[in-house]
Formats: sequence, C-alpha cells, structure tokens
Amino acid sequence: MPAARGTNCDPEVLASTGVLKRIHLENMGSPEVYKKHAADNGLKFVKFEDRTACIVHHYGTVSKILEAKRGELSCSAQFVDNMLAGLSAWVAAGDNGSLCWGFLVFQKE
Repeated sequence: MPAARGTNCDPEVLASTGVLKRIHLENMGSPEVYKKHAADNGLKFVKFEDRTACIVHHYGTVSKILEAKRGELSCSAQFVDNMLAGLSAWVAAGDNGSLCWGFLVFQKE
C-alpha cells in the first residue's frame, strides 16, 4: 500500500504540513478508502499490517544522512532544504497518526 492518510486524520492536516506537497498530490486515501475500493471490486478484507513505524524510521534515517552529507552533494542548498522539510513533515505526520503505511491483505470472494 502506498502511504496513506491516517484513519482519524483530517485531510487538511496533510495539506497544511507539506506532506502532500512533497509528493505532488492534492489528497491522500486511507486504509478505509482502499478497503471500500477492494470491496466494490469483490475482494474481502483480511487484515491491515500497520508498518507506519518503518516509514517513520526510514524517512528519519534518510533525513539524518542527507543532513550529514549535504556538503558533499552536487545539488543546491535549496533542494536539500526542501527535501529535509518534506522528510521532516512525513516523520512528524507518521509520529502523530496523520500518516500510515502498511500492507492491506485481501482475499478474492
């Protein structure tokens, strides 16, 4: 599953924090949206394996490495600053429940 809006997250929160800007989207689905689309197409929901902590850890690590190596990179400071801001927004959104990521498992009915 792609990263998704947390179940109880107001979509405006993701828009206002820079999460959606980083991936050039106006909105983001949620596990419930994916479940509905799957059910509409004859699939039965089995489980959701929440792996949000993985995305928080991954983007946090990428951010730390990017910051540490910024002097060695051949890209503009503005590019690095924008990347760090976007990564920080994703980490914060994952930490506060506004963003989730994981595996949705469905079964054909």
